[in-house]
Amino acid sequence: KSKTNIDKLGIGSTSQSSRKGIGYVLSSGFQQGGLRGLYRGITPTVLGILPYSGTAFTINEQAKLKITRIMHREPTTIERL
Repeated sequence: KSKTNIDKLGIGSTSQSSRKGIGYVLSSGFQQGGLRGLYRGITPTVLGILPYSGTAFTINEQAKLKITRIMHREPTTIERL
């Protein structure tokens, strides 16, 4: 069975290394795989976020346009949220 980088670092286990924090994880990841190792696997994450982000952005922009047309004013801060 192939171990992931997180498995190799002992994250989630009861070992002492899992208690050292994010700094330890980042430095160990960088030492093991360099800068490329830190970003390994980010592509699926970004591709998963893009549809959500695009949809949320579009809905928000359309809502602001509707408020402007119907109310004849700029949306308030609360309405922009």
